[in-house]
Amino acid sequence: MTAQVTVFHVDPSRAGTVAQDLVDIEAGTILTTDRYTGYLFWPVERRQLCWAYLRRDFQDMINRSNAGTKIGEDLLFLSDLMFDTWHRVRDGTLQWKTLRYRIEHWYRPDVHQTLEADSRCGCPKTEATCCDLLALEPALWTFARVEGIEPTNNAAEKLQRHPAQWRKTSYGSDSLTGDRFVANILSILATCRQQGKRVLKVLTACSQAVLTGSPPLSLLPYTTS
Repeated sequence: MTAQVTVFHVDPSRAGTVAQDLVDIEAGTILTTDRYTGYLFWPVERRQLCWAYLRRDFQDMINRSNAGTKIGEDLLFLSDLMFDTWHRVRDGTLQWKTLRYRIEHWYRPDVHQTLEADSRCGCPKTEATCCDLLALEPALWTFARVEGIEPTNNAAEKLQRHPAQWRKTSYGSDSLTGDRFVANILSILATCRQQGKRVLKVLTACSQAVLTGSPPLSLLPYTTS
């Protein structure tokens, strides 16, 4: 997903090789993802971990009611402070350079200290999460280094909600051809909404291009069709 184009891909596997085939590692793109290990091939400095997922991890630490509970509480509190600052930047009441300063001098050192000190807390699951986040630490803060990157992938998650519900009620497709059809239709629908174009008009133009042998309509923003 970008600001103007969304591409869906339906695949029977979620292996890391599937993601590698979808993105060009040489393009300099920044990916916003969860902590799924299939994304480890991507350079950590060009990756942003979704803080919405991280907050769920912190809440899981709390819910275990063990030695890792206090860690989860501390990390959740720090993320509250960070999001409060981020929301003020987003609504225009705080400058982005102030966010960057607070991240570098306040929140990032505190989060690092908490993760490092508590990576040996005695709870195996919490320790594993802390060690994982320490290894991926640069990806926690890319949004503070690159203006325009958000700390969550909530927009992408919102786009996936309808397809996920459709899959549950229809049991998905039953062939690779069906997978491609579903992915194409979802891509057109989402991209048309982003660009303010009528879906029926675009689909009609695509069908006419096939029947007449004319060049197909493109939804890429740098084309003129």
